[in-house]
Amino acid sequence: AMADRLTELQDAVNSQADNLYNALGILLQTAQPSPFPGVGGANRTGAAAGNPAPGGVDHARFFAEQITRTAQTIVALIDSLPGPEAYRADSNSKRMAELEEENHRLGRRLIEVVDQLEARLRRVRACLTDIAQVQLRCGAMESALLLHQEYN
Repeated sequence: AMADRLTELQDAVNSQADNLYNALGILLQTAQPSPFPGVGGANRTGAAAGNPAPGGVDHARFFAEQITRTAQTIVALIDSLPGPEAYRADSNSKRMAELEEENHRLGRRLIEVVDQLEARLRRVRACLTDIAQVQLRCGAMESALLLHQEYN
């Protein structure tokens, strides 16, 4: 969402640059010449500002409206962005401290759980050793019983 708004803002700024460039071109085409003392007379003729160009189109008014609309869009997009408080170092450092504390707490809990599991693993291994010894004794007893039955 933030990236979309920034892209939209970038597009609006680019559009405004186009509007200003085109408006400047229209001003250069339609502005009345201004005489400068000591400079040769400029015989350039242009449409008076605010008067429609040939074909009935008032380019100056059109670009003024475009510039105004685009400026309003830019302001609205800027207002929709998060304020500076979202990026303040103290709020970020507070959140970082909270996360570090949670990390330490979870680390301690993980150590406790690992210790408990290692104790259970030792008990399981002890039980398996006991079972193996019982199986060996049973096997030895069974062999002795079979030998006893063969000789009797």
